[in-house]
Amino acid sequence: MHSSVAATVRGTARQQATGADRTKDKADRATYQTVLDPRTRLALVKMLNSGLFSELNGCVSTGKEANVYQAVTAGGEDLAVKIYKTSILTFKDRDRYVSGDFRFKSYCKSNPRKMVKVWAEKEFRNLARMRAAGIRSPQPIHLRMHVLVMEFVGSNGVAAPRLKDAKAPQQQMQIFYTQMVLFVRQMYQECHLVHADLSEYNILVHNEELWIIDVSQAVDLDHPRALDFLREDALHVNDFFRRAGVATLTVRELFDFVVDPHINPGNIDAAVDALICVASSRPTVQDPEDAMADKIFQGAYIPRRLEEVDDHEGDFERLAAGGDKRATEGIYYQTITGMRPDMTGAAAAPAVVEAAALLPGNRARPGSSASDEEDFDLEARLSGAAGRSAEAAPAGKAEQQSSEADPAAAKHNASGGSDSSGSSSDEESDSDQDGEDGGEGREERVKKDPEAEKAARKQHKAEVKEANREKRKHKLKKHVKKRAINKHRHK
Repeated sequence: MHSSVAATVRGTARQQATGADRTKDKADRATYQTVLDPRTRLALVKMLNSGLFSELNGCVSTGKEANVYQAVTAGGEDLAVKIYKTSILTFKDRDRYVSGDFRFKSYCKSNPRKMVKVWAEKEFRNLARMRAAGIRSPQPIHLRMHVLVMEFVGSNGVAAPRLKDAKAPQQQMQIFYTQMVLFVRQMYQECHLVHADLSEYNILVHNEELWIIDVSQAVDLDHPRALDFLREDALHVNDFFRRAGVATLTVRELFDFVVDPHINPGNIDAAVDALICVASSRPTVQDPEDAMADKIFQGAYIPRRLEEVDDHEGDFERLAAGGDKRATEGIYYQTITGMRPDMTGAAAAPAVVEAAALLPGNRARPGSSASDEEDFDLEARLSGAAGRSAEAAPAGKAEQQSSEADPAAAKHNASGGSDSSGSSSDEESDSDQDGEDGGEGREERVKKDPEAEKAARKQHKAEVKEANREKRKHKLKKHVKKRAINKHRHK
């Protein structure tokens, strides 16, 4: 008998003698409802035997990463059991949320079961951080492999509806928007987390309050893409509430409010007051210029520290030169670094407070002595903001109807106003010839303005191209800059 055949026979006899002979097939890994495989059922049985809960009921929620089941303890308390999918991984973009997080350096990409186990541990830790900071989110109770037991958000075994499915009036939606903005800031400043998937699908409405769920993909602030995820969250939040008829901030204004280091417990009331003031001044339909600015801001690079700025002197010169917004595009790090918008020094007040003070018709600056004497009533101020936004639409419609009814009056208002608004009695006594000459002069200026603007845009574009060309000549290579930064950090 050949030696290899003899070795196989001896190995088989040894397995039969020790009882190690075991056949495996697909039934050992078969799942029910995409999550309940034999290993998961064994973990659930152990939880039942330990008295963690006495019965496990049906599924209350399904998603791309897990299913949530409702369980009941021996005392009649409801619990949520979240079981992550291990066999059918429809959520295949986990790596960009975990890679780079210092808490999970031993992350295994090749083994799906180990990967999902790390994902469940990540949500347990993130929920614990949020609860410690006082953010309304489910309390994590127990974690075993890829099964997470946590507080049940709902009543009488019925889960709370998602924000997308909650039918709330516009005034309540305005309150929800401010709550959401404050939650995002609190997660960033106190929990040092960015949700990274914040939308109307991951927010529950329970007892007229918002609850944050699904934080397994939330990343630490040290994650290399944390600021990118924060901008995505701000965009999703603004888009949903704007579709609901709520006047919202721009993405950059919301981002600056979240990262502003000058907002503290002493001035948070004034900052929220200013936030409501700025948001209520915005139309419910986003302006095309603001939409384009948001798209540019989404893709821009934002340094976290001044040492990461490539050319701070050039940025300061561009801001000092002034001009239109296009001349200062790409300079978005003033607020996150604690500087004034013009980079002339450290900021003395939150950026949103200064922005509210510059709004037309704002007599008292938020945070001043006049506003500090009043008690801070968030609900009352939100109610007023919602009322102003609701009144804006009928006023616009009435103006449009009046212009259609009287075309001559509409044309007169568009051309510059009535005789009594801006002219004195001496101006009314001027001759008709002067009026005609003035009208011809205005027509010539209107005709010349588009050509002048076009020429100015071309000149500005050429100057920017030339400046970028000169900048590229003196720009350090990436590896040289990275080596210099690392050397400076080690010092």
